Amino acid sequence: MIDLIDFFGKDYSFIWSDNWCIEDDGIWFVAGAIDILFHIDCEKNKVNYAIGIPTGKICTFRGHPRCLKRGDNIYCLPDKGQDIWCFHLAECVWKKIEVQNTQKVRLLCSNAWFFNNRLYIVSIGLGQIIELDLKSERIINQYNLCDKNEIELSGSLLVEHCIYIVGNYPISICKFDCLTKEIIIFDLMEIEDKIQTICFDGDRFWLSGRRKKIYIWKEGQKVITTLTNFPYNFGIYNFSGKFKNLINFKENVTDFPIFIASVNTNSYVWFIPFHANQILYIDKKTFEIKEFLLTEEDQTEQNIKTQLLGHKYLLEYVRDSRFIGLFSLKNKWIIEIDSYKLSYKVPNYKLSTDYEFQIKECIRLESIAKLYYRDNLIVEGERLELNNFIYGFLEKCRKDMMFKKSGNSTIGKNIYYVLRD
Repeated sequence: MIDLIDFFGKDYSFIWSDNWCIEDDGIWFVAGAIDILFHIDCEKNKVNYAIGIPTGKICTFRGHPRCLKRGDNIYCLPDKGQDIWCFHLAECVWKKIEVQNTQKVRLLCSNAWFFNNRLYIVSIGLGQIIELDLKSERIINQYNLCDKNEIELSGSLLVEHCIYIVGNYPISICKFDCLTKEIIIFDLMEIEDKIQTICFDGDRFWLSGRRKKIYIWKEGQKVITTLTNFPYNFGIYNFSGKFKNLINFKENVTDFPIFIASVNTNSYVWFIPFHANQILYIDKKTFEIKEFLLTEEDQTEQNIKTQLLGHKYLLEYVRDSRFIGLFSLKNKWIIEIDSYKLSYKVPNYKLSTDYEFQIKECIRLESIAKLYYRDNLIVEGERLELNNFIYGFLEKCRKDMMFKKSGNSTIGKNIYYVLRD
């Protein structure tokens, strides 16, 4: 069996997910490698909930890695999963909300917002906005944004009552009005790129893609401002294995997005690396591009090869329009950037020892998944080990009333017995 330290280091601190839902008293998130909903009490630094989503599926890697909370309900959104799942805290029960997907495509629900007692969800796979009624907990409409065979969607955001989604081939921005349900498409064919990220500074939209360029566009205008004054030591890490060196400083275009996300805060717009070697922040008035240096985040050939996800960071949250929370895929910890003070810290978000077995098994599952998804090949022995573990884990969870809010969950013992058996 593979040495976990090779994959996760000696100080593995946390479990990756695609977002954090932060409240005053804690954090909700779904583990990316397996469909388990966690709640962390930040004050006590302790797990209050660890609840398996009862999908009935054996392999749940990237099943529902994004969640949002409204009142006592937590909505878990599918990536490779096929349905939305809602957890009712008061009753401690799950409800499945079916998504119409006759072609069984990967839904890839990348973003969602609550608006007027509705949940609006962007499905990249369907090329749709999914409208979910919160009262009846059912989907009341799925709006086609475009012909998904012609336009590939990527980044999205909500501005007041409108959702803006980037389209590629050709470059465009789809505007969906949550009040009128009207869809307007703006052509940005002047841009020769494949756009990944979008953010809004209150006046203009900032876009980035696969080229060393930042594009700035204002709705209603045709002129696009392009920034190319990147720092001299800004480069692209060799996650793809297509470069000769660890970092390529010469290439101005790549086969993958340079940034995974962009964030508007205070006086700057921040760009978070996907394959890039540096976090950048740009002055909104002068357009000066500056690098934000983080110690201990430099990659090596070894950790690039052994990471489960082949890129730099995941954007977990933006708090108070100031604090940017990133998950470091190299170090497996959370980095919180204070965009006002231009400083950062690594918060002590570590799962309590009460859940030691569970943490180790999530890590173990990630290592199996690393092999399982390697080069998109299925290795029979590894597939069986992954399937057997998840099946046994979920069965033990169902048999035990671990969903109680009393904090007396026996999930750690369950995992122990699964392993022992």
